[in-house]
Amino acid sequence: METDTIPAVIGTRMAESSQLKKDDIVTIRWRDKDGTFDAADIKIVHIMNTMVPAVDDGQIWISYDRLQSMMGTREHATMVVIQQSLVPPFERAGVWELKSLTYLLRDLEEIKKIQVISYAVMYLLLLFMALLAIFDTQVISIYRRKREIGMLMALGMERKNVIRLFSLEGALQGVLSLIIGALYATPFLILSAKNGIKMPESAGDFGMAISTSLYPVYGWQIIVGSALLMLVSVSIVSYFPSRKITKIEPQKVLAGREE
Repeated sequence: METDTIPAVIGTRMAESSQLKKDDIVTIRWRDKDGTFDAADIKIVHIMNTMVPAVDDGQIWISYDRLQSMMGTREHATMVVIQQSLVPPFERAGVWELKSLTYLLRDLEEIKKIQVISYAVMYLLLLFMALLAIFDTQVISIYRRKREIGMLMALGMERKNVIRLFSLEGALQGVLSLIIGALYATPFLILSAKNGIKMPESAGDFGMAISTSLYPVYGWQIIVGSALLMLVSVSIVSYFPSRKITKIEPQKVLAGREE
């Protein structure tokens, strides 16, 4: 066994937890493949910054040749990355066990499914709150315009046309709000997609590989789908108050006796 100091690399999280700095020398102990303990001094030659916690937390990186010598595992390996075309020969050899990308990323996929459900619930709650505010505004607006509605009905406008008129008015208000929202939201979306959204340094403590900046992707499907969902929802919400108010008696409203 070599007695000189072994160059080693650690991550920023490992350096913080162990209070090690560059050029520090520390003694490590390990157990080889036969269960024999040994020890040697390592020198921290570099502290790397990585977004993958599994590569950083509690890990010390040294030369692979030196590691094989320390562990007594010459010409051994526990992981190999190969091309898709090389998979069948390796499987037939009976030496390597293939782990697909789906298997290796199964934890992230489970987290993704949970996050999609939680974001969908949050999205629906925010949409419900917005539609409730629109509904209240439409109810107040129609209530204050009872005389106008009564006048239209007294002049011969059918109830269905009154409903259509106020539903269209609500839909146009939705279009106006969509345009106004796009005016101030579009620059933010462009900047966030170009420059990314900065993540706190503690984001990696959740045990996931999180970059220092996240770059959102806004596809046309989600933009168009969200706009259509909003317009349809606003139209439906505007329909019910107008349908209710058309049941009034025009003569009573014009006479001021309809409460």
